[in-house]
Amino acid sequence: GIAMTNLINSLPNRPSDDRGSLYVDYTNITTVQVQKAREKGWIVYDCKPGGGEYDGAPGWEINSTNFPDAKFRAVVAASDIDTDRDGFLRETEAELVLVLNLDGKNISNLTGIEYFTELSKLRCCENNLTSLDVSKNTKLQELYCYRNRLTTLNVNNTAVKTLMCYGNRISGRNMTNFVKSLPTWSGNDGNLYVCDDNVSPDNVIIAAQVNTAKNKGWNVKKYSNVYKPYAGQGDVNGDDNINKNDLNVIVKIIMGEIPSGIQELAGDVNNDGKVDAADVVKMVDILNGN
Repeated sequence: GIAMTNLINSLPNRPSDDRGSLYVDYTNITTVQVQKAREKGWIVYDCKPGGGEYDGAPGWEINSTNFPDAKFRAVVAASDIDTDRDGFLRETEAELVLVLNLDGKNISNLTGIEYFTELSKLRCCENNLTSLDVSKNTKLQELYCYRNRLTTLNVNNTAVKTLMCYGNRISGRNMTNFVKSLPTWSGNDGNLYVCDDNVSPDNVIIAAQVNTAKNKGWNVKKYSNVYKPYAGQGDVNGDDNINKNDLNVIVKIIMGEIPSGIQELAGDVNNDGKVDAADVVKMVDILNGN
């Protein structure tokens, strides 16, 4: 901890032809601290019987290099994660973090999340994230990242089964890549909440991408007061079908006759933040397969 850092800082510099020897318990020194000792001309050894030269227990200094976002860095530096408050996230400390709640903390970058390899549940909703990659969090089962500004999301190699990512801005090729990154489950065990009628612009997932997700064992849903099955862009009324009924709903919204249980922005199929004649044109294109 801090005592080890102070010890290393107090070590005198040694010449390259007369290096000092430092014997420590391997759990008490990180790779960064070992490197600092070496720079001062010291060789670090494991003090246990038979122990040889040692590189240090895996750990990462809690700094702007390893954790670029100051808000996230402050969370990691807190006593419930950096338990010895030495300014280093040790592997042993990171492995104790199974659930992480970062909702509404004004975080823009989650670089460093990859160190939490035992993480099973991550909440990072209502922040300022534009991209998120949790592909190294292989034990992650639940991910809640709704209402950010995400344009890319990678959950490849994870064990995610519950994924709430509505209220973001993933579309086109990025949506295709995201759907491809979903793990495959048997028995429709996955639940993907991808759209939110109350938010525009929102994710744009087309019917073909929904079908890809379904073929990988995912139930695709949207939020509109309640969670409904969702067939993709154009499924305005949330009945898991795309047909002329959805066009009729858009017309009713424009006429001010919004059907019960339907949010106004559900008719914003062109994602311009309003429901008007342009959405009618877009809906006709969708029905025509364009």
